[in-house]
Amino acid sequence: MDNPLISIIIPVYNAEKYLHQCLDSVVAQTYTNWECLLIDDGSKDSSGAICDEYAEKDSRFRVFHKENGGVSSARNLGIKEASGEWIYFCDSDDYIYPQGLEIMMSYTNNDIDLVMAGHERVDASGKVLDKVPKLQNELIDRKTAVARMYVFPNFDYEGYLWDKLFRRSCIIENKIEFDPKISFKEDSLFCVQFICASKRKVFYTTKIIYRYILNETSAMAKTRAGGYNPKHWTSLNAHLIQIDILRKTYPNHEILPVAEDRMFGNLMYNRNLMVSNNCFDRQLFNAYKDKVLSHMTQPMKSRCLIRYTLIGRAINKILRHFHLQTI
Repeated sequence: MDNPLISIIIPVYNAEKYLHQCLDSVVAQTYTNWECLLIDDGSKDSSGAICDEYAEKDSRFRVFHKENGGVSSARNLGIKEASGEWIYFCDSDDYIYPQGLEIMMSYTNNDIDLVMAGHERVDASGKVLDKVPKLQNELIDRKTAVARMYVFPNFDYEGYLWDKLFRRSCIIENKIEFDPKISFKEDSLFCVQFICASKRKVFYTTKIIYRYILNETSAMAKTRAGGYNPKHWTSLNAHLIQIDILRKTYPNHEILPVAEDRMFGNLMYNRNLMVSNNCFDRQLFNAYKDKVLSHMTQPMKSRCLIRYTLIGRAINKILRHFHLQTI
């Protein structure tokens, strides 16, 4: 029976509080032909030692200690060192359900490059916040798959890495990697690059295989808290690259206006974060606004600028009412 090797790539940085749970979930997999590449990205706590501990007990774990370079550089190292036919990415503070890998592998064949499953999100206490299954079990082409990166109902979740199984040869042959300069939306950019480069199909399964934990260190929790991070602006660079890839691969794809609209929405989201945190930088905002508008078609540009003008007037009216600086 064919039993391909899966390379599980886990970037690790100061994750000692959750790492045991994560790695125990890897050990508990019912699909046993895996290697787990633990990329210790310069952790300052005991994470590195915990990784070494698991490698000493189980030879399927391989540990790489490196200077801190961010999650993208850690994942790139994992890809470089991986030897499996398939690649699975996992975050060090989450965990995979015991049958997770087995479920995804059951749908693989020579006509598939990517398997996408469901996941659920929980808070730090374990309370389930929501479940995000796929709509139905189905085999789809890459054009349909890339469209679903941008449309309702689950567009916010399609860009995540940890509910997907990637064929490694597609990554290597097309030289797909993470951009270390992009700190937000680097995962969705990777997914768009992969799907557009793929020559095979994508399989969706409704099965939930992964638990994402919203704890104090998770990127999603920090974003939900409304805090401003200048690195949020790198998400727009990801959007700009995605637009270029989509136009090159599918120049007449009906999803392009939606992708442009989401890019402009991200621009406004970052602006609103600056405003709500009293750190509005007009020069920075205008620089990114010019970049975004230069990547938009005229109809979408006009539509979004009208929306921007109307929203801006409403916000400034509120700010003047409270005698605050207008934007």
